[in-house]
Amino acid sequence: GVAHCIYVDQHRETAEPLGDTAHEAAVADQAALSRQDIKKALPALQGQEFDLLFCDPPYALRTLNPVFSMIQRHQLAAPGALFVAEHDPGETVLTVIGWEKRTERTFGGTKVDFFQRSTETL
Repeated sequence: GVAHCIYVDQHRETAEPLGDTAHEAAVADQAALSRQDIKKALPALQGQEFDLLFCDPPYALRTLNPVFSMIQRHQLAAPGALFVAEHDPGETVLTVIGWEKRTERTFGGTKVDFFQRSTETL
């Protein structure tokens, strides 16, 4: 039921399977792959609003907070959008203005935080 999906991953080893999965699921027409660094990809997406943003960077990079801030700064989230952040349990994801942390889950060495954007105009 997704109208459009954009995968962003700069590494060929992880990016290529995303495209393969889209073809296997017969949703290749609704999916696009951007093979570049997330910090370059997000500004290029400005003007588009997404209902769901999922971020699972390599844990050692600890890039979730800068990425979350960029999502807000470049207005990439639709009102009511969900931001799902997968990370190391030792990393704290800070709540960006205009967002509310809804819940979190821990699965062994992985923590997943769920944030929702306000539906009100800031």
